[in-house]
Amino acid sequence: MWRMIWQEKISQTVMVTNIKEQNKRKETRNLTHFQYTTWPDHRVPEADNLVAFHHRIKRSQSLTNTNNTKAPPLLVHCSAGIGRTGTFIALDALSEYCKHANTINVFKYIKKMREEERMNMVQTAVSQ
Repeated sequence: MWRMIWQEKISQTVMVTNIKEQNKRKETRNLTHFQYTTWPDHRVPEADNLVAFHHRIKRSQSLTNTNNTKAPPLLVHCSAGIGRTGTFIALDALSEYCKHANTINVFKYIKKMREEERMNMVQTAVSQ
């Protein structure tokens, strides 16, 4: 359905069923969309603003995950899915990791992301 919404440039949807029919509950999904608008493409964001944005998302996750189970994954996207997306994924993963570790190795984590996930994940001016 989401692919069709984008493909056809849908701006409104219509549901012509009840949430529950014939004792069967239909699919419902509430979601929150966060958008960070001050991160220029191929550039570096303001660190304090990005960290504050990340904290807002984590706070929202903890408020919506009241049953103390593992929170569902975040969907993170940008234009190409490697630069800003990779950076945000690294920020999120490393912020969780540092809750249990005394030190973090950002370079090692980015290298692992590139080897296991996507080759060009997290754009850099100079590769080490």
